[in-house]
Amino acid sequence: MVERKISNLNDEFDLRLFLKVARKNIAWIVLFFVISFLMAFLYLRYTYPIYEAKSIIQIGLADKNSRMILSDVSMKPLKGDLPSKIELLRSNTFIGRVLGKLPLDASYYQIGSVLNYEMYRTSPFELEYRSPINELYNVPVYFSFLDEKNVTLTVNLNNKENVYRLKTGVWERLPIIDSLKVNIRNIQKIRDDMLGINENPYYVIIHKKENLVREYSANIEISAENEAAGTIKVLFYERNPEKASDICNTIAEEFKAYDIEKQAESSNNTIRFIDNQLKTIYDKLYDSEVELQNFKTRNRLDDETPLPDFGSRINDLESDYNRLELQEATLETIQDAIDTRQDIDVYKLVSLLAGTTSQGLLNSMLTDLRQLMSRREKLLYSKTESSAEVSQIDYEIEIQRKLLIEAVLSVKKSINDQKAEIQNRIDAYEDELKRSALNFDKIEFIRLSKLNEITQSYYNRLVTIKSELTISNAGITSENTVLEASSTPAAPYFPSRRLVALSAFLGWIIVSLALIVIRYLFYNEITSLNEIMKYLEVPVLGIVPNYKDVIPISQLIVDKKPKSIIAESLRSIRSNLEFLSNREGPKVLAITSTISGEGKTFVALNLAGIIAFSEKRVLIIDLDMRKPKIHVGFGVPNDKGMSTILINRNTIEDCVFKSSLNNLDFITAGPIPPNPSELIISARMLEVLEELKQTYDVIVIDNPPVGIVTDGIRVIKLADYPVYVFRENFSKRNFVQNVKKLIRDNNIQNLSIILNSVDIKKSGYGYSGVYDYDYGYGYGYGFGYYDEDIRREKFSIKEFFRRLISK
Repeated sequence: MVERKISNLNDEFDLRLFLKVARKNIAWIVLFFVISFLMAFLYLRYTYPIYEAKSIIQIGLADKNSRMILSDVSMKPLKGDLPSKIELLRSNTFIGRVLGKLPLDASYYQIGSVLNYEMYRTSPFELEYRSPINELYNVPVYFSFLDEKNVTLTVNLNNKENVYRLKTGVWERLPIIDSLKVNIRNIQKIRDDMLGINENPYYVIIHKKENLVREYSANIEISAENEAAGTIKVLFYERNPEKASDICNTIAEEFKAYDIEKQAESSNNTIRFIDNQLKTIYDKLYDSEVELQNFKTRNRLDDETPLPDFGSRINDLESDYNRLELQEATLETIQDAIDTRQDIDVYKLVSLLAGTTSQGLLNSMLTDLRQLMSRREKLLYSKTESSAEVSQIDYEIEIQRKLLIEAVLSVKKSINDQKAEIQNRIDAYEDELKRSALNFDKIEFIRLSKLNEITQSYYNRLVTIKSELTISNAGITSENTVLEASSTPAAPYFPSRRLVALSAFLGWIIVSLALIVIRYLFYNEITSLNEIMKYLEVPVLGIVPNYKDVIPISQLIVDKKPKSIIAESLRSIRSNLEFLSNREGPKVLAITSTISGEGKTFVALNLAGIIAFSEKRVLIIDLDMRKPKIHVGFGVPNDKGMSTILINRNTIEDCVFKSSLNNLDFITAGPIPPNPSELIISARMLEVLEELKQTYDVIVIDNPPVGIVTDGIRVIKLADYPVYVFRENFSKRNFVQNVKKLIRDNNIQNLSIILNSVDIKKSGYGYSGVYDYDYGYGYGYGFGYYDEDIRREKFSIKEFFRRLISK
C-alpha cells in the first residue's frame, strides 16, 4: 500500500477546525474590529467633507409668436444644440461670469478644534480693500478682535510675521495693502468666538479673480442628463454646502440670462444701427424740407396752391407701358418656340411667364403640351414613327399647339390695345402740362417734393421698426428652463459615512478571514484521532479527556476522583490493553511521546493507578534520567533510583517507594548520570526488569521522549505494551512521521496510540454509562523539557449557565 504523505498545510477543509482556529484568534478578530472602525472614525473626523450640489437645465426653443410682434421683425430663435450648450457652460468665459456674480474674492474661515470651516455669507465681519500686494494673495491673514473698535491683523510673509493693529469701520493704509477697512456685522458672535482657546479664531484668504476660474472650474461637472429630453446636469463640489448650492444655482440662472442676452443681441444691434440712421436721415429730412420751403418762397407758392400732379401720373403710366412691353416680348418668345416646332422647355417658358397677367392660362396649356410630348417620347421606345399610337399623339400635340398659338395671339392683341390706350393718356397729360398757367420749374418742384416725401417715409419706417424691436425685446424669454434647482445638501458627498463604515466592515472581515485562513492552513496540530488514523495503521487504545481543575503536584488524580470521566477513559484503555495481549504473566508497559509536554507522565501515573485498582501490583519506573519528574510528584528525594540501580550502587529493594495508593509502588530516576543511554541499553537493565517481574504484575515505564533522544527505544522494543502518547491541539501533525519511522526502523509491531487532553464536548467523543462530571486536564507546558507553570482555567458565569442549560 502506498504510504500517504503528511502535509504541513491543511489541504482539506474541516469546518470544526476552522471554527476552532477562529475561536483561538478571537482576540485578534476583536482587535481588528476595533482598529478598523477606529480608523474609519478618525478618517471621518479628520477628512474635510465635500458636498455635492446639483441642478438640471432643459434646453428648448421658445415660441416664435411670443417674440415676434409684427411680421416684419424676423428674429430666429437660437438652435437648441445640446453639445454646444454644454461646452458653453464649461467655458472659462461663462464660469468667470458666474463667479463674478458671487462674493468669492475673499474667503472667511473660522479655526475649529479639528477642522477649519468657511463662513460663506455668515462671517461676523467683512473686509473692504483696494490694491493688496501680490504676496498677500492666497495667504491666510489672521484676525483677532480686541474689542468692538480694535482688531489685530497677523500675516506671515516671506517667513516674517507681520502684526498690525487696526480700527474697525475706518479705512487704514498698510504696507501690505493700499486701503483696508474691517466692518463688523455680528459683534455678539465675535465675542463668543473670542472666548475659545484660539487667539486668532478667524483668518481670511484673498483671491485673484483671474485664478478663481481655474480653481473652481475643476469642481464643476457638466454632462447631458437626457439627450432626447434636452436636459443638462450641473454638479458642483465644495467643502461648504451653502456655497456649493449657491454656485450651482447661479450657473443655472446665469445660463438663462445669457440665453436672453444672446436672443436680444441681434435686435439690439439693429436698434443701434437704426439710431445711427435716424440721426443721418433726420438731417437729410431737415435739409429737404428747408430746400422745398425755399423753392415755394421764391415762386410765391403756399400750401393751398393747387399743384398739378401730371408728372407722377405720367411716370406711373410709363411704368405700366414698360410692363406691357415686357409681357409682349415674353409672348413673342413663346410664339417663336411653338412656331418652329422645336423641343419645348416648358419650365423655361413657365419662368418667363412669371408675373404676367396671362400666367395662369398659358401655364396650364404649356403643361398639357409637355405631357403629350413626354407620352410620344415614351411610345417611341416601343413603337415606330408610323404607328397608329404615335400618329394619334402627334395629332393631339398639333391641336394643343394651335390652341396655344391662338391664346398667345389673343393675349398679344389685348396687350397692344392696352398700350395704345396708355400712350393716349400720356400724350394728354403732357399737353395739359404744357398748357398749365403756373410759371415755375415744375420738374424741379416735383423732384424736391418727391425727395422730401421719400425721406419722410424712410424716417417714419425706421421709427416704426425701432418701436417694434423694443417691444419684441420686452417679450423675450429664455429658451432654457431650470427643471431642478439646487438645495443646500444636508449630508456630504465625500466621505460617505455609509461607504466608509461598509469599507471598515469589509476590511475587518477580509483581514480577519485572511488571518483565520492563514492560521488554518498552517495549523499543524493534531485535532482529533481521525488525523492520526488517517496516516497510521496502529491500534488506538483510547483518549484521555482534558482536566480543567488544578492538577496536584503528583499528577495522580484517579485516586481522588475514581468516578470521573478521566478515570473511566483510563479504565477503557486498561480494558483495551487486555485485547492487545492476553498472555499470562507480568507485563511491561512502556509509555513515550515525541516531545515533552504531551502528557506521557500524566498518562503513565494515572493509568498505573487505574491498573492498581484492579488488585494488581503495579510499579512505576521513571526512566527519564535526563530530567526526572516523578520524585517531585510523590515528594521523595531523588538521591537514589534507576541510575544507581543500573550501576549497582543500590539494590532494587533500596529504591522502591510505596505510594499512597494500594498496590502502587514507584522507582525514581535517581541522580542524573552523564551517560543515560548507555545505562538504559545495558544488560543490567534487562536483569532489573526480569527481577521486577518476579514481584509486580504490571511495570509501567515512563520513557524519555523518543523525538528528542533515543534512550527509550530499546525499552519500547522490549515492552509488552509499547504506548505512544499524542496531545490534542499540541502535538504536531508531522509527529506521526516519527511514529512511522519508529515502527519501520525498529520493527515494533504492537505499538498503540493514546490521544491525550481531548476536549470531548467539541470533539464529539464520549463514554456511555459514565457520570457526567466535566473534568479534564489542561496543564500548560513551557519551553522546558517537561511540564511547567500549571494553572487552573478560568470559569465564567456565562460558561456556567451554558453548561447548566446543556445538562
